[in-house]
Amino acid sequence: MKADYLEESLLRQLEERLLQPDVRKSAKDIMDLLADEFIEPEAQGVFSINSKLSRACRMNP
Repeated sequence: MKADYLEESLLRQLEERLLQPDVRKSAKDIMDLLADEFIEPEAQGVFSINSKLSRACRMNP
């Protein structure tokens, strides 16, 4: 169970890092945090992000 707690803690830290303004301003930091297969649900349905860089650019136009 300790491994589950550590994994949950790590995931929470990574998620919270995406919320930090300094990270959101850095395409490199965003690319480091998002998996290649990352998908994001949107109002119109599921939008697949083919490039982590495009995600970074969308977050910081």
